[in-house]
Amino acid sequence: MHSVNISEVRKVGGRYKLLIVGGGLAAVSALEVLAQEKAAENCAIISSEPHLPYDRPPLSKDYLLGRIPREEVFLKPESFYSENGIDVFLKKNVTALDTSARKVHTHDGVHVEFENLMIATGAELVILRIPGADLEGIFYLRVLGDSEAIRKAAGDSRSAMVIGAGFIGLEAACALQQMGLSVTVLEVAHTVFSALTTPELSDFYLNYFKEKGIAFVFGEKAEAFEGNGRLRAVRTSGGRKLRCDIAVVGVGVKPATDFLEGSGLELNNGIMVNEFMETNIPGIYAAGDAANYFDLIYKRRRRIEHWDNAIKQGQVVAQNVLGHRQPYRGVSYFFSDVWDLHWQLVGDFEGATQRIIRGAMEDRKFGILYLKDRFLQAMFLLGLPFKEIRIAEKLIVQKISLEDHLEKLKDPSFPLKDLLPS
Repeated sequence: MHSVNISEVRKVGGRYKLLIVGGGLAAVSALEVLAQEKAAENCAIISSEPHLPYDRPPLSKDYLLGRIPREEVFLKPESFYSENGIDVFLKKNVTALDTSARKVHTHDGVHVEFENLMIATGAELVILRIPGADLEGIFYLRVLGDSEAIRKAAGDSRSAMVIGAGFIGLEAACALQQMGLSVTVLEVAHTVFSALTTPELSDFYLNYFKEKGIAFVFGEKAEAFEGNGRLRAVRTSGGRKLRCDIAVVGVGVKPATDFLEGSGLELNNGIMVNEFMETNIPGIYAAGDAANYFDLIYKRRRRIEHWDNAIKQGQVVAQNVLGHRQPYRGVSYFFSDVWDLHWQLVGDFEGATQRIIRGAMEDRKFGILYLKDRFLQAMFLLGLPFKEIRIAEKLIVQKISLEDHLEKLKDPSFPLKDLLPS
């Protein structure tokens, strides 16, 4: 790999044109843009991980199930970095940012200087601090090694407890069931996918998971892990003792920004950036899960933990580093897979006052349109043509009133494209 020892950068006073802290999707997306413009040389990534940047969605799906080889999860081969003159420093934790000197400090006492900086540290796990949390057999799912450890442990197990009925938890439950384990999901709320704020949709998925043999315990939280060195049961706030061989915890994440305290960057549920993904200090940007940005479409601040969001924001940062002064105007997009169901969500349903179900949920081919004041805010899609997602994006961006078509929208044979200006 084209790389230098990070301490040598300090000695020679080298300053990177673009330094990226965080080795994920946003980082690679930015570097792809720069490489296409023949401008990636003298750029670098500092990553706390031991691996080159990789794709996270497979970690709870096909990679966890062993359906794809390890090399397929990596976003770019090693040759991409070497051929484009990009330095990559792995297993390096950035502990502080000096904005006045324009340099970052690492855990091993060295520093790296930059002209422009992109912070793409993503999110970090919320850890359960309860008795027994150090027992063997308790897993979180965030990085490549987590997926591999869960797969290995599942091979020696018969039962699993999944704590949390959000996206990661339910994807993990799906994978564990396909590995042949008996799976129980523990959720403090009273439904699944509560973030989608649609009772009909939560009921649909709950019934689907139950059909697959997944058991649920709602309205209770984990109070303790029990076992003698190794996990044997989870004790809940309702007094239950749920036996299991392994547990996968998915109770949320938070932006990974602790190292920025006192740096002078404005922090508030992430790193505050403007529509150009730039912080309050010129030349310092943030992208991906850690970025709290001003959404030009919805006219409010948002922080989004989505795969598509990281790609688009990384690209925008690269354009701005090149001097093209480009704002971020992306409509957020999210997808998930459980068994044979692939669903997608475009837009933001926060503040929506009306829902229209398009098609029949029992057919497992339907959409849900989220409206506010006659205008589309978001659309959920399952089993319907993907082109409807792209049309929904245009309806959102162009703010096209749907007032005269509300009944028609319930019929999946009514073409959404007819709502667009000719």
